[in-house]
Amino acid sequence: MTKFLVELGDGGKRLDQFLQGKLGELSRSQIQKMIKAGEITVDGKEVAVHYFLKPGNEIKVKSQSASRRTKVNPPAGGQKSKLAGIKVIKEDKDYIVVNKPAGMVVHPDTIYKDNALVDWLVKKYPEVKKVGDDQKRPGIVHRLDKDVSGLMVVARTQKMFDYLKKQFQDRKVEKEYLALVHGVVVKDEGLIDRPIGRTVGGVMGVGSKNKKSREAGTQYRVVERFKNFTLLKIKIFTGRTHQIRAHMKSIGHGLIGDNLYVTRDIKRKKKQEDLGRVWLYACRLGFKDLDEKWQEFEVAMPEELKLFLGKIK
Repeated sequence: MTKFLVELGDGGKRLDQFLQGKLGELSRSQIQKMIKAGEITVDGKEVAVHYFLKPGNEIKVKSQSASRRTKVNPPAGGQKSKLAGIKVIKEDKDYIVVNKPAGMVVHPDTIYKDNALVDWLVKKYPEVKKVGDDQKRPGIVHRLDKDVSGLMVVARTQKMFDYLKKQFQDRKVEKEYLALVHGVVVKDEGLIDRPIGRTVGGVMGVGSKNKKSREAGTQYRVVERFKNFTLLKIKIFTGRTHQIRAHMKSIGHGLIGDNLYVTRDIKRKKKQEDLGRVWLYACRLGFKDLDEKWQEFEVAMPEELKLFLGKIK
């Protein structure tokens, strides 16, 4: 058994991220599998892959085979296939509409430093390098979480970037998602109108009194109810980080496959399904182009989500 004590400087790090630095011979996916299998505990308890550490936490790696495991090369269907899997829905002289796959970040961050959507964008559309407010996010006017797939519009010109940005600010862009959540949602439709702000642990808290909390509006409508799940169509009027995930958890209906915003009852009963992603995708996107013409796009449900839905019907 291997033990690690979390020091002050490592507080706030994700468990799998922390361990990747300590168990260099293991890939992140291997570490995540060990966490899910209960081979790794924090203060003697099993936790989620995305658990945020606190100074003083004691981490135990139970598996005696951990030190003997070797890092394997990613399969052919790994990160490269995700980059190749980006589908261009519309290519216009002023913008591109893409279908981002799950498992890919939009732009690099402190954890994921490469293989982001912007890497693919600047290679395929080099003109976007000069577009936007931030050179690290060329052409990007909105984003999707790493484990969420679906439609995104990217500006190819500064004029289109500014126009799209204004449409987002004025809430003129229509963004619609399909989400599968735990439990049976009683109301046929509803509006969650509560501010969101980042907490000490790094996740987004709903109704947070944090000074940096910002208003957020999420509207949902029931599409279909199942025994233990509900399929929802969701529209958002703001674009806060993890908005849908945090808002749905706040009303007791966390998303399937979401290990970060999981409700206590699901966590306690260990009923969270391992999809390798969140059951959420941006299915429809609408905005105006520079000629003031309304452009609207839709994408079909990803196969892995369709398969899970078929299992519970």
